[in-house]
Amino acid sequence: MDSNIGTTLPLLDQSWLKLRRAKEHFYSLNAAINVFWDSKPNAVVHEYDTEKSKNLFRFKVLRDVPYESWGMVIGDLVHNARSALDYLAWRLAGSDIEDIRTQFPICLTAKKFDDVRWRLKLIHPDAFAEISKLQPYTRPNPKEHALWFLQELDARDKHKLITVTKHITNAARYSASLPYATTIPMSGIGKIEADAPLIEITGPCDPDMDVTIHLASTVLFEQGIISEADDYEALPCLGQVCDVVEGVLLVFDRLLRAHPDWIRNA
Repeated sequence: MDSNIGTTLPLLDQSWLKLRRAKEHFYSLNAAINVFWDSKPNAVVHEYDTEKSKNLFRFKVLRDVPYESWGMVIGDLVHNARSALDYLAWRLAGSDIEDIRTQFPICLTAKKFDDVRWRLKLIHPDAFAEISKLQPYTRPNPKEHALWFLQELDARDKHKLITVTKHITNAARYSASLPYATTIPMSGIGKIEADAPLIEITGPCDPDMDVTIHLASTVLFEQGIISEADDYEALPCLGQVCDVVEGVLLVFDRLLRAHPDWIRNA
């Protein structure tokens, strides 16, 4: 995680430190999520419906996901990743402590980039051109680009705590000692709501019925956080954000070694 700091241009050290902090938040969040799932916050309970003569195996939520604490970590991660890019732009612009206007823009369209080009007016034209090449709008699917994920998450965290939702993948396996009719209402992949029936077995009540159910859990950004159309898995998305920022810093480390004159007042 720290391998780049100390081996790249000292000019970019603060950007790398910000990215390192973002990665620390990523690993912390990943560990917290694993600990939460290992604590078995969900359960499957066996109930009997006397009217329908059915054994029901229901999904129960024993403890809610710690949305707020995870949201705070995600917000800090995103802020540090975004700051790493802004530090880069500020350094290119001359590192003037009075300069509060320079920023690394992240734009979905060429028009929007043109509208905010004033934020890069102090930057060497060739460095400006390289920043423009890295923009999401230069890609076939700009809304699927990790820099756009970063932009959306950063903008939303400034106004509202980023929320995640629990997503359960139903991978049920079952066996019964008697040939009872069995139904799996939640077959396939999808979010399982609390108290939803996972398996229904017609027949007499049998508390020792041999039924095994495996559920896999993951964490998603709710629809609308990044995209109005889709949910996104939080950890892979945040991992992509860290990776894309690292890629930008490596690009400029290489370019600035070859073109030190790009650094204003250097």
